[in-house]
Amino acid sequence: MMKRYMLCLLFCACLLCSGLGAASATPLKAVTESWAPYFGPELENKGVVVELANEIFKRAGYEINVEFIPWTRAVELVKRGDADLLVGAYYTDKRAKAMAYPENVLVTSNVLFAKKDKGISFSTMEDLKNYTIGVQKGAAYGDEFDKATFLKKDAATDRLAGIKKLMADRVDLMAGPKDVVLYEMKKQFPGKADQVEALSPPLSENKVYICVSKKHPNYQTVVDQFNAKLAEIKADGTYDAIMKKHGFSAN
Repeated sequence: MMKRYMLCLLFCACLLCSGLGAASATPLKAVTESWAPYFGPELENKGVVVELANEIFKRAGYEINVEFIPWTRAVELVKRGDADLLVGAYYTDKRAKAMAYPENVLVTSNVLFAKKDKGISFSTMEDLKNYTIGVQKGAAYGDEFDKATFLKKDAATDRLAGIKKLMADRVDLMAGPKDVVLYEMKKQFPGKADQVEALSPPLSENKVYICVSKKHPNYQTVVDQFNAKLAEIKADGTYDAIMKKHGFSAN
């Protein structure tokens, strides 16, 4: 009887400890738009960046909930403090006024896309001045390109709208992250994706960040903990394992 009583007490103690452990995780609201193959609701564990973020924040004592919404809305929510994290952002001076940047999780390249039959090539920004270039509203592509106000840029509300304009010859070129645009083209235009090519040189090589809203009362602590746990998962091999699982090599 006593043995059964002690086992019951032990079982209850384990449940209590488990409950306390779960309750101790501080929730953080994260927002972004779908950016496959790096992150998106249809990807395994919502993609490599979200899986990395989950692992990093879990080790730091946080639990994140990622919501996929239009990019411009996601940026505004984080600026206002209505969301804590912006997933998958490039660095811009404007964003840095409202968001803190920890260490980057990935490096990607932004390029220009064109129909192969157009025969377009370029070396400098000046070479592009006679073309209409599709961009996404609110997106950054690299300092030189972003500041080239003499270029004719046609802003679309989202990336898919921009791709459709390129395929319909409504723009001559389209700027975008190489892996992401190629993935979406193959998904949305499986029989026509090979009609499009990524041009060289790239517009930029960009570090990808998970930004923390400066409206969060402890944003610097969150940044410091993120950096410490990112270094930890790189040191113990977890970072490489997650990258490889999703088909990427470590940066």
